[in-house]
Amino acid sequence: MLHKRLCKKDLSLRALITQDSLFFSLRKFLLTNVHRLMYNHIMKKKDVEASLGKYGWWLDRHGSSHDIWTNGEVTTQVPRHRDINEYTAKSILKKAKTNPHKKRIKKWK
Repeated sequence: MLHKRLCKKDLSLRALITQDSLFFSLRKFLLTNVHRLMYNHIMKKKDVEASLGKYGWWLDRHGSSHDIWTNGEVTTQVPRHRDINEYTAKSILKKAKTNPHKKRIKKWK
């Protein structure tokens, strides 16, 4: 009987350890990703377009769901929404900063 009691206690201890490890892994995930869950800010499209204009980029054409901006050599897509996710806007502006204005080429029609 004593052996069976020890085995039952051992199993409950193992269950507690796995529950604790699950709790700590969940806690670690929430602590490391809380900024993504809570602080996902939104930028306005007009602010992103104004910043692109400051870097010398211009609107090349309209796509079906995105506007295509260019500096003459490199193009980037800007979603056609009033609000743009912060991470998307940062990646667009990072691309514009690393590729500043090139001489604008006039297209002949």
